[in-house]
Amino acid sequence: MAKEAIAAGKHVWYDKPAGDWDAFRSMVHTARERRLHIQLGYMLRYCTAFMQVSNWLREGLLGDLYAVRGHMSTSSSEASRGSNGYVGGIAFQLAPHMIDQAVWLFGARPQKVTSFLRNDATPNVPSHADNTLVVLEFDGQETGVDTGAYAHRSAKGMASIDIAHMEASPAARRFEVYGTRGSAIILEPFEPGTQIRLCLDGERRGYAKGAQLIDVEPAPRSITFPREVAGFLATMRGERPADRSLDHELIVEETIHRASGTLPG
Repeated sequence: MAKEAIAAGKHVWYDKPAGDWDAFRSMVHTARERRLHIQLGYMLRYCTAFMQVSNWLREGLLGDLYAVRGHMSTSSSEASRGSNGYVGGIAFQLAPHMIDQAVWLFGARPQKVTSFLRNDATPNVPSHADNTLVVLEFDGQETGVDTGAYAHRSAKGMASIDIAHMEASPAARRFEVYGTRGSAIILEPFEPGTQIRLCLDGERRGYAKGAQLIDVEPAPRSITFPREVAGFLATMRGERPADRSLDHELIVEETIHRASGTLPG
């Protein structure tokens, strides 16, 4: 349906992940030629806490980024696991949210992607990866395009993302960003994301040295989803550039497939 919409000259907004890699890459090529916008439905892009951390990084508050850690597990019955048939299992289903953030913050395509896709608690579907870890390595090379929070340069470091299918409910979900001059941890639950633990090596930009809790505007999905639509419509109307470039969308989707094992790491 998305391919048909692009072929008909329509902008496309649809849920993540995009699915077939070759089909998505072809769609992006057509969209570029026809000056169309493709936007994937990553709601955390529009969560106030995630936006704040990105802004701090862009402003230099945290120094040079060297590590991102994301934990976004879920809880579901054993009988339901693996029913979608995703290659990469729960990593393909939920890691994209964290991969999207990591690629944005590091501002580049990962040089290397290493995944551990285990089946530890779903014996009825032995092929299903229910306990997963994805490690992204970034070499800090110039990208030449504005792909993220570091604008026209990229950071050097690693992102580690762990996702499991059988964590007791409510599952803990954390997002941590570490720079050479400070760290920012979005405290759980990161939806709606009401507090960030900010730690700095010195007083800077109105923030104190050391650890402090920063309150931010809550952004449940009743807020982030309308923000997504508003951004998409504004880009369609030519009122502002896309919040994420086609380059970014392409890198994220490729990284998802590298993490799932359908493309080389």
